Amino acid sequence: MTENPIIPKSNPTLLGHETQLSSLWADYESGKLAHGWLISGPRGIGKATLAYHFARGLLSGELEMDDSNPIFQRILADSHTDFRVIEPEYDPKKEEFAREISVEQAREIAQFMRLTPGESNWRVVIVDSIDQLNVNAANAILKILEEPPAQAILMLISHNPGKLLPPSARAAGRSASIHWRKKLSRGCCVRMPLTSTAVSLQRWPSCRIFRPAWRWSWRGKGRWICMQKFLK
Repeated sequence: MTENPIIPKSNPTLLGHETQLSSLWADYESGKLAHGWLISGPRGIGKATLAYHFARGLLSGELEMDDSNPIFQRILADSHTDFRVIEPEYDPKKEEFAREISVEQAREIAQFMRLTPGESNWRVVIVDSIDQLNVNAANAILKILEEPPAQAILMLISHNPGKLLPPSARAAGRSASIHWRKKLSRGCCVRMPLTSTAVSLQRWPSCRIFRPAWRWSWRGKGRWICMQKFLK
């Protein structure tokens, strides 16, 4: 019998992204936590798992947590009043998930983030993934990033950060995509080597999509995850 795969919000284990999680937690403890983060990299590498780990820590004040913790269980059950996840909705009539995240869902984010936290000191929203935003939804989220509510954090997952909008919306959303890129800070890009070869820190040259960032490089193949702050 085939076992069901572990989904990100039910996964208590984070493998390979401890550096990124420590970076987020250090920003939180220093009081300099950015209001928005873009977490990007190949599909299945653990981006959403990283986001859920940090969300649970932020809402509980404890970074280390097992799956028996009440906060873990409430986020798993979508019952925590200070947490929301936005993803394509399931249509029971069609028995399939929508291809896009709608503008109505995006507007719900703004309403939720402006509320005063009820159980913790923060409101946390994960969008998985922004690759599925339509043009209007992308503009709605961009407005949140430009006018961020206090004590709220928006974590955006992307499998293809070079596009930031779906192909069908790229022409109409060209200006929105440019604004997204201008809001991004220098990132922290870390590659996960598939072999046990040595790694070294190198500067990532400036490119059209992102400002200069840093990456881990090595001799051989591998996969990467990148975190970038959004500027106010």
